[in-house]
Amino acid sequence: MTPRQVVRSRCEKALWLLLIVLALFIALALIKPAPPAGWIGGVLFLVFAGAATYANWVIDCPKCQVPFGQMVWQVSFPSIGLMPIKVCPHCALDLDSEWPLRRD
Repeated sequence: MTPRQVVRSRCEKALWLLLIVLALFIALALIKPAPPAGWIGGVLFLVFAGAATYANWVIDCPKCQVPFGQMVWQVSFPSIGLMPIKVCPHCALDLDSEWPLRRD
């Protein structure tokens, strides 16, 4: 398993959560609930903000443990970035090299 695959697996979980919450936001806007049900939008916003914060500031390099920040999307999905990141900007770990799995 490569470090890019490790980071991508973490990032995909956050991305799926973001997409699900976004779909629920749209469904909530189409339904237009009564004011007492407005708290659902607040809960969805907190989940959305939590997933975005996790993806941008918690997902880190498997070697140096420094978060990628907003570069995590370019690291996880190199085809969507204009300049795909090939190495960790902090420790120069090649993201496409084989990485030994920890078996603790």
